[in-house]
Amino acid sequence: MNNVETLLQKYFDAETSLEEEALLRNYFLSNHISSSLEKYRYLFVSLSDQRNEEIPDSEFDKHVIAALSHRHRHSFAYHFMLWSSAAVVAFFIATGTIYYVQRQNNYMIVNGQRINDPEKALMMAAAKLHLVTGKFNTSLYQVEQFGRLGKHLSIVSLFQKHDTLNEDDTITFNQTTIRKNEN
Repeated sequence: MNNVETLLQKYFDAETSLEEEALLRNYFLSNHISSSLEKYRYLFVSLSDQRNEEIPDSEFDKHVIAALSHRHRHSFAYHFMLWSSAAVVAFFIATGTIYYVQRQNNYMIVNGQRINDPEKALMMAAAKLHLVTGKFNTSLYQVEQFGRLGKHLSIVSLFQKHDTLNEDDTITFNQTTIRKNEN
C-alpha cells in the first residue's frame, strides 16, 4: 500500500519508468484497491483501454493523406465559386431591399388618403403650389397698392403738396402757421 502511494507520487511528478507505470496499471486493474486510492482507478483503467486499441497501418495513413491533399487542391476553386455566388445573391437582395424601401417611403397623404403613385402625388403638389402662388400674387398686388398709397400719404409728400416754407422760418400747414422757434 505504501509502495503504491510512493509510485503514485513519482507518477504525478513524471519520474516513473515504464515498468513502474505498468505496476500501477496492474494494481488498479485488480480488485484489491484500497478505498483511499479508488479515485485514481479510472485514470489507469482508461490508460489501459487506450493501449489495447489497434493503430491503423501505414497504408491507411497514405490513403487519408491522399484524400485530404486532393480535396485541398480543389477547395480554393470551390470556395471561390461559393463565395462569389454568395456575393451575387447578397448584392441582389440588397438592391431589391433598397428599391423596395425607397418605393415604400414615396407617399403623400391628401385629405387623409395615402397616395403611393409618385406621378399623381407630383401633380397634386403642383396644383397646390399653383393655388398658393396665385394667392401670393394676389396678396403681393394688394401690398403694392398699399405701397403706392403710402407713398402718396407720406409726410414728405404732404409737405411738398400742401406746405410752404417761408423766408422768415415759418411753416404753413393746412392754413396753420408754425414758427421755428416756437415750441
